[in-house]
Amino acid sequence: PDAALAEYRRGLSLDPKQDEIKNHLVALLLDLGKVQDAGPLNKEILKQDPLSVDGRIAQARILMAEQKAGEARTTLQQVSKDAPDSAQGHYFLGLSFQEEGQFQQARQEMERALGLSPDMPLALHGLTIVSLNLGDLQLAEGYGLRSVNAQPNNPGERALLASILLRETKIADAMKQLDVAEKLDPQNPRVHVMLAQAYSAGKHFPEADKEFAQATSIDPKSPDILS
Repeated sequence: PDAALAEYRRGLSLDPKQDEIKNHLVALLLDLGKVQDAGPLNKEILKQDPLSVDGRIAQARILMAEQKAGEARTTLQQVSKDAPDSAQGHYFLGLSFQEEGQFQQARQEMERALGLSPDMPLALHGLTIVSLNLGDLQLAEGYGLRSVNAQPNNPGERALLASILLRETKIADAMKQLDVAEKLDPQNPRVHVMLAQAYSAGKHFPEADKEFAQATSIDPKSPDILS
């Protein structure tokens, strides 16, 4: 991310009027949680083009970061009308519904996003979470598996899928996902806690104790351990 930020900033310094670079930079800043840095730059984009789809989506993301999901949704609903083929617009509209606990509406919008962009990582992840909140483990597993297939080197998506498989008591399948997640991110305490849970479910208690001890040695204050 740091290298990408530096490259976008360099490109913008060479051509300050390059809107595409500005949009990419704002989106990356928001992905990194740098809302205060993204805000002023996005204002420039909207000042130049108040109807910019990317600019309005970014503004909605800023509003959501400020806990203003309702205002964000109003903006995104208009974006979806103006640009119905924007997968990003539908996804973030779905996210605004999700943040207010309106999971059915969230699923509808994220499914629209996925229809426009079938391998969209954000939509696959979002639909996994929304399906879990709706209590549909089978659907959550399906989206979780698609998310892992789209991002095979993402340990977080493998851990999420494993958590669903554990709830379905598919312990062997969960272990397979967690084994790969551990190889990808061996210092992630959550993965080790989940491995401990999987071993415990299979009545392999010495292995469970070992994994829990490993998680504690990595970060004794991890929320996954304390919970």
